[in-house]
Amino acid sequence: MACIEKIYSVSALVGDGRCNGNCEFCSAKNLREQARKSSNDPLYWKNYESAIKLSARHGGWSLSLTSSGEPTCDPEAVTKALETYSDCAVQGAWFPNVNLFSNGILLADPKFCHEWLPYWRSLGLTNIAISIHSVDRERQARAYGIPNYHSFNAIFANINNHGIGVR
Repeated sequence: MACIEKIYSVSALVGDGRCNGNCEFCSAKNLREQARKSSNDPLYWKNYESAIKLSARHGGWSLSLTSSGEPTCDPEAVTKALETYSDCAVQGAWFPNVNLFSNGILLADPKFCHEWLPYWRSLGLTNIAISIHSVDRERQARAYGIPNYHSFNAIFANINNHGIGVR
């Protein structure tokens, strides 16, 4: 009898920890040095692959990618994580929900979205979860420690235009 009955989801830190925000409340800043080291560590990627396969084998339904910074600031790492997932999915370790958690700042740029989102979608990305601290753009900008935060409608449209859901 297995001690694992069900694993609902896998959450993984991807990227080197870079961030385009400067949140006062950021607890991930403490993990950034470790993120820089693990982003190129073959053992990290082997463990990530194993976690996907184990979760899928035990009923998992979701993969969530986040970072100790902003994952979209290291799009190559997001790509590597999704390519690894895609390889696992071809082998049967597929999830109906593959989420990327983001502050949304770079997703306001249609050029960035056009460059990355179609490929990420082809690798299995289904949703992008935008962290919203306030629906007021000035308060949202203050929360992220940046001068301006773009329109949520523009960010959501950029994402939706590439067939990816927004949460």
